[in-house]
Amino acid sequence: MAIDRRVLIAASCVAVAGLHGGTLAALSSPDMFVQTTTATIPPPAAVRALLDSPSLKDQAWGAWWAAEGNMRELEPQLRRNLETELAADFQNPIVLDDTLAAFIRFGEDSLPVSLLQTAYDAGRQPAALILLAEPSRPRAEVDRFLLAIVARKDGSWMRMNWLAAADLLLSHQTPGLVAAVLQDLKFTAHALICHDVQNCARMGQGIGVSWSHGAPDSTWPLWVHYQLMAPGSTGTVLVQGRSSATTMAYGRYTGEALPPSSPSPLTPAERLVIVAAAAPQVQLPTIDGETLKIAERPDGAYDRDVESFRQDLVRRYGSMIQALRDVGALSADEVTALATPSLDVVVEAR
Repeated sequence: MAIDRRVLIAASCVAVAGLHGGTLAALSSPDMFVQTTTATIPPPAAVRALLDSPSLKDQAWGAWWAAEGNMRELEPQLRRNLETELAADFQNPIVLDDTLAAFIRFGEDSLPVSLLQTAYDAGRQPAALILLAEPSRPRAEVDRFLLAIVARKDGSWMRMNWLAAADLLLSHQTPGLVAAVLQDLKFTAHALICHDVQNCARMGQGIGVSWSHGAPDSTWPLWVHYQLMAPGSTGTVLVQGRSSATTMAYGRYTGEALPPSSPSPLTPAERLVIVAAAAPQVQLPTIDGETLKIAERPDGAYDRDVESFRQDLVRRYGSMIQALRDVGALSADEVTALATPSLDVVVEAR
């Protein structure tokens, strides 16, 4: 039975709703991705001259036309410009993104993994991840970098990038993925001291998100930006590797806003979606968000109830770790490193 995995992007947040098989996808808006000029694609010599120009605007146009004309023979010039811009103190995002988009549209290239790591760290994460998905790249080198992304303590704050990296590792069946997902995972449960157990609940929280973006100078080419998401909603296209990648273009005539970023990291439940896909035969327990309701008592002594609740959650976690080892998803050393959960039981009066 195929794994069902989906990542939905809403107007103000990113949420994991399930899975769909070791793949990446890019947010697509085909009606936006239309160049307003009707000019004929320049010949390769003219495009090379643009790429060789010291003008960043010329270089952006060179990258645009190289992609439009599938001029793969200009890869050396594109790579040179990419390396130069990544090393600059003040980087031009249109040159970077349009150059990376050219490589994505070529479908195959000789870019080293180390250069794509630099692009990722320079803020070009979606494009770098799509390029890293190219099957011809050195798998071991790619997986080392992807595992580092998943294992970063702040990694899941970059929600879609973390999910995309984990998704690629899942498709590669990379050892160490489950341990990287579980590393530093923090669970929070709640013990509610209830005056009325039948009508006792935690208070919810809401998070607002706002963003803005201004269109670049109209004399520049379109700014091609990739936004990662998985199939399952209107306007998305499944990407196997990157040859079928599509783009969301925004820039000189659309005035479109940048997609929002959630201000919160992925929850444990969202991260555990990857574990469930890596070890579908293991029934994962519910730990994070579990709630114990305790009837209010005159003596006010609830420590024993709370500790019993905590120990039950610790047992659930331990059983999960052992089950993951039994199916080969964790090594003996990883089991030892993950033996003790990071668990906080918050006691609240209601």
